[in-house]
Amino acid sequence: MYHINLSSSAFFRPKYLLPLFVSMHVAGAIGLLIPETQTYFQALTPLNLLFANGILFGLAENKQAAFFRFALICYSVGLLAEMVGTNTGIIFGNYSYGHTLGWKLWNTPLTIGLNWFGLIYSASFLLDKVRLPKIMKALLVATMLVVLDLFIEPVAIHLDFWHWSSADVPIHNYLGWFVIAFSLSYFYFQTINVHKNPLAHIFFLVQCFFFIFLWNML
Repeated sequence: MYHINLSSSAFFRPKYLLPLFVSMHVAGAIGLLIPETQTYFQALTPLNLLFANGILFGLAENKQAAFFRFALICYSVGLLAEMVGTNTGIIFGNYSYGHTLGWKLWNTPLTIGLNWFGLIYSASFLLDKVRLPKIMKALLVATMLVVLDLFIEPVAIHLDFWHWSSADVPIHNYLGWFVIAFSLSYFYFQTINVHKNPLAHIFFLVQCFFFIFLWNML
């Protein structure tokens, strides 16, 4: 069976990477709150996304072809949905990206696909072993991500991730999140067997802490 296990290499050792991952987000949250360092930490956001998702991807054990397909489809669908959304307003509403998330293609930062992969994968992993029908687990993942987005939106607007043309976030933004998250999560449960990843559950919990903490402090 074709698989790759990077977690056995010296670089991908959880005992080193897990504390680094957590401390990186704690430092980022504090740095983004301090006016004197906020601009610097905003500039580091694309690197943060690349590094965090690289660790998440690398620590997944026994990665088989299905895992690589899921990762590629998750990134591609997320990025394509954002491209359509930001250029047409159809999927999420009328919004535009700022400069914080880095290089753009068709008005869409290339790093946003990583955000979709990281959140969908880590939230789905949390429910891997829950004894529920796959469709129910996917519905729970979609609900979890919509609730998280309620906290992400004010933070993202404040930090120049993106901006809405209206004063309030449109309701169909959350509907778009729900449909895409449900579809990708259901694909995860249909194609990927339960596997080990010492970071996956921590990844999702840290993202929740990061955005809820900033939402509460801003």
